[in-house]
Amino acid sequence: MTPAEMLSARLSAIENAVKRIAEGQAVAAEAAEVRAALLDVLDLVVRNPGIDAAVDDLYRSVLALMEATARSLSE
Repeated sequence: MTPAEMLSARLSAIENAVKRIAEGQAVAAEAAEVRAALLDVLDLVVRNPGIDAAVDDLYRSVLALMEATARSLSE
C-alpha cells in the first residue's frame, strides 16, 4: 500500500467513525479510532503547522460531537 493509499484509508476511517459517533454507535470506541487515525495521518504527512492545527481542531470537534451525542441520547 502506498503512503497516499494509507492516507486515504485513514481519512475514510475518520469519516466513518464520525458518522457512527453522530449516530450514537460505540461513541467512546469511535472517538478512540478517530484519535488513532489522526495520529497516523500526522505520521504520513510532512510536518506542517497547518495540518497539526487542523488535526487538533478536528479532534476537538469530535469530542464536542461525542458530548452532544451523549447528551441527546440521555434526554
